[in-house]
Parts: sequence; structure tokens; C-alpha cells
Amino acid sequence: MNDTDSAGLTPLHKACEQGFPMIVDVLLRHQADITAVHIPTGDTAFHIVARCKRKSALECAQLLLRAGGVPSDANKLKKTPVEEADEAENPEIRDLLREALNRKKVHQKRSPRHRSRRTKWGTN
Repeated sequence: MNDTDSAGLTPLHKACEQGFPMIVDVLLRHQADITAVHIPTGDTAFHIVARCKRKSALECAQLLLRAGGVPSDANKLKKTPVEEADEAENPEIRDLLREALNRKKVHQKRSPRHRSRRTKWGTN
């Protein structure tokens, strides 16, 4: 499921590269590694789908997000998936990924951190 081909791409990478949402969906349901990195480039599935020019690539990106993927990692060129989508002139994917990152930041700000149960007076 997560084996790589001779170019170092996983089946999930290839499905994202081609913009095949049905295949992306099947792979994710069968525990494809959403965090797998293409070693030569440092690209994740999000980087790859961000560059895909097919209209179906947006659905692939949505599936990656629904599966719990986080499009924040930079590749070896120090580019995030949002930057890759912007450079590839994929505004729908860029906006989708940017919105997902913003929601995650807001959620983190609202989530209680591991705080001590002590009050300001030092008692529980």
C-alpha cells in the first residue's frame, strides 16, 4: 500500500499527481500513509496535488484534508503546499489549503493546553 515505485512515489502520490479522487479515496480508506514523503523532493501528497492541473485535483485535496492530513510541511525547496498551489496557479486548491491551515490555528488557540489545575492562589 505504501511501497514506492522506482521514482520514489507511493500509490497515493501517483493518484494525487493524476487527479484521481476515486483512487485517492480507496487508498485512504485502506490506510495509505498520508504523511509519506517523496525522498528526492520532500514532497507530500499535498505538494503533489497542489501542482495538479486537473479539476478533479480539488476533490483529491479535500479527501486528503478529510483524512486528517495537514498541509503545512515544507518540501526540500522550502515550499509549502499552499505556495506550490499558488505557483501552479491553482487558486481553488491554494484557498482550500490556506483555509484548512487557518482553521487548525484557530482550533489550537481555542483548545486548552496542558495546564496545571492550580488556580492563581495555588490550590486545586
